[in-house]
Amino acid sequence: MKTNRFILFFIGISTFAISSIESIRFAKERIAFGDAAFQLFTILRTEDLAIQVMRFGSALTQGVPLLMSKLNLCLLNIMFSYSLSFESISLVAFLIIVLYFKNIELAIVLVLLKTLITTHTFFWVQSELLQGLVIIPLCIAWMKGKYITHFKNSQFVLLFVFVFTLAFFHPLIVFPFSFCIIYLLFFKSDGFDKRLLHLSLVLFFTISIIKTMLIKNAYDSSAMAGLDNFKRYFPHYLNIPVNRQFLSLCLEEYYFIPILLGFNSIILILKKKWTPLFFTTLFWGVYFLIVQITDYNGGIFHFRIESFYIPLAFMLSFVFVLEASTSPSFKKIVIPLLCVSLVMFVIRIEKVSTIYSSQLHWNRTFLTEHMNEKLVVRTSDLPCDSVLLPWALPYQTWMLSTIENNKTVSIAVSDDPHSFDWTLWNSKVFITSWGIFDYHQLASPYFQFKDDTIGYKHYDKLLR
Repeated sequence: MKTNRFILFFIGISTFAISSIESIRFAKERIAFGDAAFQLFTILRTEDLAIQVMRFGSALTQGVPLLMSKLNLCLLNIMFSYSLSFESISLVAFLIIVLYFKNIELAIVLVLLKTLITTHTFFWVQSELLQGLVIIPLCIAWMKGKYITHFKNSQFVLLFVFVFTLAFFHPLIVFPFSFCIIYLLFFKSDGFDKRLLHLSLVLFFTISIIKTMLIKNAYDSSAMAGLDNFKRYFPHYLNIPVNRQFLSLCLEEYYFIPILLGFNSIILILKKKWTPLFFTTLFWGVYFLIVQITDYNGGIFHFRIESFYIPLAFMLSFVFVLEASTSPSFKKIVIPLLCVSLVMFVIRIEKVSTIYSSQLHWNRTFLTEHMNEKLVVRTSDLPCDSVLLPWALPYQTWMLSTIENNKTVSIAVSDDPHSFDWTLWNSKVFITSWGIFDYHQLASPYFQFKDDTIGYKHYDKLLR
């Protein structure tokens, strides 16, 4: 048994070591892309955290580049550290669960979370939902073996911190957290104080409800608008475009979802655990339907919809580990599963990396061609296969040009480029998608503006 535990520990360490190496190798593809580029720009501009839509949990990763900037590291090293931070949080949680809480089962869940279906989200790193999923096994490992009647005040405070942090990661975190706690309450409560599980669940929902009522934001409200599709397309929920897309993805990238779904069903049927089988099927199905209906036509970016599918894999992994771990043959099954999922994880990363490397190459070529210009580009003039998130191009260009050329190149993007006509003449401003900043607001060495004599001009694709 000790040998098997060591092997599992070694596989876990190897998994996070490999993902860390890959995070450094693909640091530019990960950080000079989309929201991560915007957040790093904001952190260095404001010298503060870049918390968006009240998702405070992201402070765990954002604190790393902020600290590195306080230590006056160069932008390249800050980028590397930010990319690595998303893997480090998983590694630290894994080590705490294994070495301190001695809970190898929940550590396995954490490893499977990393490897089962992660593909495009490896490059779209900043999802608060995925960061929050890492905290759930850590929270459960902490609760196991603790009894509320023996709680000290400090332990109540720690419970509140755990739950409060989870509630402020992402609105959808309510599904995996509730699923895990309810499953433990009714089907696997050995070693847990049910009162503590009840308290954590009530506390979580109380905080979430108060947050929803008192703190509203347009971003989450617009996302919730997709639920109107339940009414619009009733009852035709099965034959929808996004379901066909999902089936295709299960064959290409998410093959472990149907495999683990089948494993769990077989295990619960053989154990004649009909109520857990019904509960997991219903809960998993409801969450899946919510995700699919809100993206009815399959129009959400691949990397974003994948971040919503990963909780499905997380819930499947949780049930698989809890139910199969009591079997004598568990170690014989889980070790090959972890090894195969790790190998397939690396293969998928290598396969899709060309998409993000191609974007990086296009961005690098474009800014080099316009190194001595300041441009306002119409969104429709950008190649959609090379610029995945046009609104992020100013931030991506800032990072690449400053790191590679020691000069910040200014390229603004807009659906209506004439909306910036009023400030084209201004040679001492940096125009971005979410703000216009005077040069004196952007401190060196992270912003290298070396030409304050020329203004902006419109980029005309037809004249090129």
